[in-house]
Amino acid sequence: MPTQPTEQQPLPSSSSQQPPSLSEPLTSWPSSPSYSHYYNSSTLGTDFSVLSKNPLLNRIGLEPVKRITLITASASFWGFILGGVIGSRQTGMQYLAENAHRLPKTTEGWYFYHKKKNYRMIYGALSKGAVYSAKTGAMVALFEALEASADFYRGGADLFNSVAAGLASGGIFSVASTIGL
Repeated sequence: MPTQPTEQQPLPSSSSQQPPSLSEPLTSWPSSPSYSHYYNSSTLGTDFSVLSKNPLLNRIGLEPVKRITLITASASFWGFILGGVIGSRQTGMQYLAENAHRLPKTTEGWYFYHKKKNYRMIYGALSKGAVYSAKTGAMVALFEALEASADFYRGGADLFNSVAAGLASGGIFSVASTIGL
C-alpha cells in the first residue's frame, strides 16, 4: 500500500533569536578576568594556597607547589635508577680489578666469587643511586623553585622565566661542582 505524502510543518520562526550583527558590539561576552588581586602583598602572607588559585602560574596543567613536588620526585627517581646502573658497573669492575690476581680455580670458588661480587654490586648500586638521586632532585627542585618564583614576580609563566631559572640554576651547579660538592 503506497504511503500518502504528508504536509511538511513549517519551522517555527525565531525572529526573537537573531544572530548579533557585526556592527553592534558584543556586550554579552564576559570581559577577560583580572588577576591583579593575586599579587596583592597582603593576600599572600604565609598562605601559599593563593598560588594554586592563579591560572597564570600554571605550567603543564599543574599549580606551582604540585608541579615542583611531582617533577622533583620524578627526577629523583630517575637519578636513583641511573646512579644505580653506574654504581653497579663501577663496583663490578672494581671487584674484578681487586681480585684479578687470585681468581678461583674450582666450581665452588667461582660460585662464591660471583656471589660476593653481586652483593658488592647491589651495595654499590644503592649507595651511588642515593647520591645521584639527592643531587638530581636538589638540582631540579632548585630550577623549579626559581622558575616558579620568576613566574610569580613577573605575573605569569613565559619562556624568559624558564631561561632565567636555567641560567641561575646552571650557574649555581657550576659553582657547586667547582668547589667539590
